Amino acid sequence: YKCRKARLLPGLCLQSEVPRGTILIDAYTYWQRNSGCVNNTIAHEVYHWYRHRLYAAIKHILRNEKFIACRCPADMSYPEDKEEWTDEQRMEWQANNLAPRILMPIQTFKIKVDELYKQYDYENNPLKIAVLTCIADELASFYGVSRQSALIRMTETGYPEAKSVLQTINEKDWHSYISREDVFYEYSTNEDFRKLLDTGKFRYVDGYVVINDEKYITTDDKGKATLSEYAWDNLNECTLSFSWQRIRRSKAKEVLPQIIFHRDNDEQDVSKYDSKQNAAVVELSKEMQKKRKNFEQNEEIHKRSTVDKNCWSYIYEIISIKGVSKPHFCNLTGLGEENYRKAESSLKTDPKVRTIVAIGVGLSLDIETVENMLKLAGRSFKDTPEDRALKFCITGLSGQSIEDCNDFLESLGYETLGTKERY
Repeated sequence: YKCRKARLLPGLCLQSEVPRGTILIDAYTYWQRNSGCVNNTIAHEVYHWYRHRLYAAIKHILRNEKFIACRCPADMSYPEDKEEWTDEQRMEWQANNLAPRILMPIQTFKIKVDELYKQYDYENNPLKIAVLTCIADELASFYGVSRQSALIRMTETGYPEAKSVLQTINEKDWHSYISREDVFYEYSTNEDFRKLLDTGKFRYVDGYVVINDEKYITTDDKGKATLSEYAWDNLNECTLSFSWQRIRRSKAKEVLPQIIFHRDNDEQDVSKYDSKQNAAVVELSKEMQKKRKNFEQNEEIHKRSTVDKNCWSYIYEIISIKGVSKPHFCNLTGLGEENYRKAESSLKTDPKVRTIVAIGVGLSLDIETVENMLKLAGRSFKDTPEDRALKFCITGLSGQSIEDCNDFLESLGYETLGTKERY
């Protein structure tokens, strides 16, 4: 054979010469898949011929092996982290990633997408996911690729909202994308969902009920909220998911616009919230809200001057900003009530380093605040193994409980914080 780059059919025996550079595609690719897959396969093999045919010549010279044809595997697996790549794996990875870029060049592709966004009035259309599906189908037809390939290319070229359609391709029982009408229906009829939204922990943005945190939500120049790039890449992490429920027109009266019901159908599928299904996301939202509140409180503490204050008066100011009661203070820090009273009365005697560290851990203070407290007490962290361990409780174990920090100190053989301390 003269062919140096070909996809060979299983069991096929060629009885005649094949021109050099020929690509043979399994007929099942046409019958069982689609033309987009065929075009992608052709682009994939063309790239191999363009960039990788020298590999065959080198292999022939170095190993004295005849390299007549190459059969690309349909299910090439790639190495895990820290595993070595073979030459074949690298070439397949490169061809797989370059094929859709050949078929959908970035500059013309973005021009076409923008044209379709304008044609469908995407920004003002409430049926976002339906519009994106239509746009993806038109792109697929225009470029001769699959819908999924078009959607992936959209996400790569600055249209992250396409991920909402990608997510629905394999969805069956659960989904994250939800219409504004469905959100309001659940808000109106599901008390658990209404209470959750009323806490402010979640917001409805870009078709998702997402954790209300700047990690997941950004604001553009016009003040419009939109999902962050991180959120688009991690929708399962930060968005609530919903099942489907079928309701009658009569049940939806005065809650859903009647126009969403089909003329000849008195029933409609709408999204349903399940608290158990979303327990992990809700818990994450609570943790993030707690961290955000703690960050804001620490920023407020940083603004307070330490001039003309002793250490205990400064500690009581911190306690006030944190809004911590006496029992809560004792529970968080592992210290006795006498410490709270010392702060409350601005006692002029100075606390010990371990007392300050216990307060820093219990109130989730940062190292800047703890060092200010130490300075007011005429103390500081020394360059010793034990003091480094105490400082690590503030920095490395930030956000951990007093019990966790005590476990750490105890594992090193050091005295624990709080209840075991004597004054």
